[in-house]
Amino acid sequence: ASNIEAGGVKAVDGRTALMIAAALGHDTCVVLLLEAGANANHENLDGHTAAGMAYAGASRATTTQQRRRFKAVQDALRAVRD
Repeated sequence: ASNIEAGGVKAVDGRTALMIAAALGHDTCVVLLLEAGANANHENLDGHTAAGMAYAGASRATTTQQRRRFKAVQDALRAVRD
């Protein structure tokens, strides 16, 4: 049985596709998911949001390209919250 929420299917731990894309720095995926109506405010079972996961991912970024991608993710998430 799958768990459905406004932004799509959730994993057992409450993560959504948006959260996973944000955590991995997939900026294009994040934008597409947000445009499709993904819930940027959804919290997983640990209370983390996509923005928090992007922040954690950015702290581990080791290249300029990775840092740019995480900045784009954070900007896209910030834009839907503001």
